[in-house]
Amino acid sequence: MPEGYFHGVKHEFVDDAGRPITTQSDVSIFIVAVAPGALVDKVPLNKTVLISGSDDTDMIAALGTDGEGPEFVDTIFSQVNTRVFFHRIEEGADDAATLANVIGGIDGVTGKRHGLQAALDVKQNYAIDPSVLIAPGYSQNLGVATEIADLSKKLSAEFAIDGPNTDDADAITYRGNFDERHGYMVDPFITYLDADGNEASQASSALVAGVIAATPWWESVSNRTVRGLTGIARDVDYRGDGTSRAELLNKAGIGAIVRHPKGGWKLLGGRSMGNDPKFIFFKRARVMNVFARTIMDQMQWAVDKNITRRYFEAVTESMNKWIRREVALEHIAGGRCWVNPEVNTPDAMEAGQVVFDYDFVEYGEAEQVTFRMHINNGYLVDIVPV
Repeated sequence: MPEGYFHGVKHEFVDDAGRPITTQSDVSIFIVAVAPGALVDKVPLNKTVLISGSDDTDMIAALGTDGEGPEFVDTIFSQVNTRVFFHRIEEGADDAATLANVIGGIDGVTGKRHGLQAALDVKQNYAIDPSVLIAPGYSQNLGVATEIADLSKKLSAEFAIDGPNTDDADAITYRGNFDERHGYMVDPFITYLDADGNEASQASSALVAGVIAATPWWESVSNRTVRGLTGIARDVDYRGDGTSRAELLNKAGIGAIVRHPKGGWKLLGGRSMGNDPKFIFFKRARVMNVFARTIMDQMQWAVDKNITRRYFEAVTESMNKWIRREVALEHIAGGRCWVNPEVNTPDAMEAGQVVFDYDFVEYGEAEQVTFRMHINNGYLVDIVPV
């Protein structure tokens, strides 16, 4: 409103306050798989479709029953009711051609991404980025696994990959190819009953993706009950004494599915595919990703505002209110946001650059629980009558 003579009451809205932040913790799974019996009008080749959950019977039926894709989706829904972004690929003339279809690329004619690369376009089409990436049955290939890992960084997502499904030594050797704190490796495959009632084996990463989606982002995915399987493809024992096969795999950063001593099948192992001791647990990467996705989504209002004292206060106030709420909910142990004057210099601000620092720490997870026995004969004092 132009300045000048005015006789009366004037009202203006000053929009310089912060904004409430809503944690972006919704979990959705992006899967690349074959489904040769799918209805092409509903599940076309090289296009991502949304299955909104286990109640989306129309889209689930549209996958057909041929190929592993429908079975992987069924395994996911045996663990959790969540959104699944299904990207159907064509099985190639040989393994190399199929793996090329899995990894994907950009169509030279349409300019559209396909294969794993299509995960980058999910938000454009569905307003949400996938938070877990999988290519079950293919991720035991190093080229596919490496591509999944690279894409997960761009999307602030987690991923699950399969081991070679041969023996423990091969699984540990394969795990040695990676240093990926956002990743979770599982070995061996599971067994299940197929559509014809016959026992078959299936890559386990689809099951793990379901467990990740079912687990709150501030908790460990380990020691979680899994469903929809009849067993595992090779014997992996667990006794909790440091010598079992499951513990050997867990120590190497490999999750295992075991028949738990207390009954039922469980996913065991909370460690990531990272080698840095600071990122040894998979949960930390999940918390980091939730923070990154939340800030990238919820702080867009702070872009292109005037860099004033009130601006700095509004942004830090918004962040700190959100962090305090997560602390109060016991999702994290503590954290704060602040402005560092050493990096927010006059030259930087004049160039349109501002920096906000924040820290946090999540709660540790009880991977090793020790009970120490003591003998105390002092309790015998009161036995003798006075």
